[in-house]
Amino acid sequence: MNTPEPEQVRPAPVRRAATLQVAKTAFYGLPAIGMQGIWEKDGAQVAAAQVVVAALIGGLVLVAVIIAIVRVVFQRATL
Repeated sequence: MNTPEPEQVRPAPVRRAATLQVAKTAFYGLPAIGMQGIWEKDGAQVAAAQVVVAALIGGLVLVAVIIAIVRVVFQRATL
């Protein structure tokens, strides 16, 4: 009997995420940690190094905003 062999299915190559996609994933993903849709769509393409860099940049921006707010508050308090 001649049975056909199953075709081998090759997985699609994994694309690396672009910078904007990493930023969007980090920005929208952090407040919605429990939502799987964001991570299922973009998380598979984001490399660990990209997540670390995005976290560092996000942390620096957060610290800069907090420092700016504190400076404005102290300037208005001394007037």
